[in-house]
Amino acid sequence: EKLRTYTGLDRLSGGIQGEFQYRSSGAFAAPTFGIYGRASLDEYNSQLRSGQRYSLGVSARQSLTDRIDAFGALVSNVRDASSEVFDGKDRAVRFNLDYSLGRSGALYLGGEFRRGDSVSTGSTTLPNATASAPDDAFGSKSLVASRFDAKTVLWTLGYNRPLGPRGSIDFSWRRAQSSATEQSDKGGGSDKGGGGAYGAGATAYVVDQFSIAYLMRL
Repeated sequence: EKLRTYTGLDRLSGGIQGEFQYRSSGAFAAPTFGIYGRASLDEYNSQLRSGQRYSLGVSARQSLTDRIDAFGALVSNVRDASSEVFDGKDRAVRFNLDYSLGRSGALYLGGEFRRGDSVSTGSTTLPNATASAPDDAFGSKSLVASRFDAKTVLWTLGYNRPLGPRGSIDFSWRRAQSSATEQSDKGGGSDKGGGGAYGAGATAYVVDQFSIAYLMRL
């Protein structure tokens, strides 16, 4: 990933993932259960962020009708970074619903509830931070990265349109809402990243992301 403005967030990432799946029968209503593990390495153009990520989870998949597929998972994530500010642990519950439109593609809705460590960069240290350090990813700007315990909700609504047997174009809208689990009566400043603010006793972040992606199968 290469960024135009904040080059300290440039990232080279690689990883490996394995999954074991089990299905009791070939019946249409039989769910598929799985357990998976993933490990990845992130190398940022930032001395604080570089490190490793590990995930372990269990999942279940089921076809509800001939057009609707459901997916759910419980996941535990751990990050070991160069700085303790970007170390972290969290647990998450995820679900996804896919609705097939046949040759016209598919609609999908996804959700995730996450509880654990989160990091915000702003003009001052957050009053409820468990760790903080000057953030080196934003050039000459004097910003501070703060780690704190948070509850995060993610929603994704999308449409995938096939473009032949090996490719498709994907349109999606993603909304992220994160708030600190421990509030403070101290004031604050603005978050860095395009949405949200903290102060007046609360730490919160809300942002909408719209994306268009071309997907290709080799």
